Amino acid sequence: MDGIWFIWFMWISWIICTFYLRKSKKRTWISFWLLVIIFLFNKSFTIGMYDISYAYLLVSFLCYGFISNYNSIMMLYMLFISMILTFLFAGLHLVELYDPVMFLLVDKMWVISALVAIIIVVLVKDLRGRLVISVSGLIQGELLFKKFLSSIYGVQLLGTPTFFDMIAIASVFIISWHAFERSCEYMGQYVRKLPASRGKDIRVFR
Repeated sequence: MDGIWFIWFMWISWIICTFYLRKSKKRTWISFWLLVIIFLFNKSFTIGMYDISYAYLLVSFLCYGFISNYNSIMMLYMLFISMILTFLFAGLHLVELYDPVMFLLVDKMWVISALVAIIIVVLVKDLRGRLVISVSGLIQGELLFKKFLSSIYGVQLLGTPTFFDMIAIASVFIISWHAFERSCEYMGQYVRKLPASRGKDIRVFR
């Protein structure tokens, strides 16, 4: 079922945020917005040639609100990477549209999510920045691709369940890589604290 990955991701995120994060205003607001996005997931309104998902609109506002908190240079850098992801998203959808054989073996949803995660991990260092830029790139890519489709096929839905699934899968990839980085960092710190005078070979790779 389209959208199931996103719903699972959002509910798991809400549970972690509500029951495991330290009590604070930040936790309260994050939990609130997660519930609002879940509630608005299947609701939309029509403007001109577009049916716009309320969740798509809300995620867009939140995403660009986070970006606006960075300084000017960092903001330009984030928007530049975001545009790379935008053209990646729209380009791969156009490839599927004109040559569907390309995605017979692997669903485009997984291909796009994986490529987005790889680009973000290489070009951005902090977790929040990675998540915000990846989502903004997908949002813009969805708008660009649907702009093209609307000129041919008429009214298009902005914020399809498949689109939200891509956000969820890309976010899981990014968070998993961040967890792997933190684990390696922790292990590195642990190894450095081991007494060197014992003469033991503590190398991982021999």
